[in-house]
Amino acid sequence: MNKIVKFLSIILVFILVGCKGDADQSSSHETEIIEDSNGFIDFYKKFHSDSVFQMSHITFPLEGVPSVADTIYDGVSAFHWQKKDWQMHKPVDTNSGEFRREFDMGDVLVTERIINSQNFMLVRRFYYNGSAWNLIYYADLNPVR
Repeated sequence: MNKIVKFLSIILVFILVGCKGDADQSSSHETEIIEDSNGFIDFYKKFHSDSVFQMSHITFPLEGVPSVADTIYDGVSAFHWQKKDWQMHKPVDTNSGEFRREFDMGDVLVTERIINSQNFMLVRRFYYNGSAWNLIYYADLNPVR
């Protein structure tokens, strides 16, 4: 647990340093990351800024859940995101208070949850294969249960 807190604090520092504006605007609603497990922070930053890098670090077909799955997805059959339909993931601004981010950190698996103010959440899982991080799971925005 202490490792998780350390890693989350590092991510928070990384995000705050990258934010522009006065100190009041830089308050964050994020779980802190203290320890940078296997270079995850650098990977995470590049993943959101470089579309070619992002596409090369996603395992397609990507397991997951579509947006608002209650209305279009039965949850029983497997769902997979396809490369041809992928839309680049951009950084989420958590400074506005509309979104908050949480991380569950491990040495080889990181689970990220982004929750909006209407209680919808997306989930991403990143896996370290010994040489690089890859997105291995993506559940788009769905109601928090």
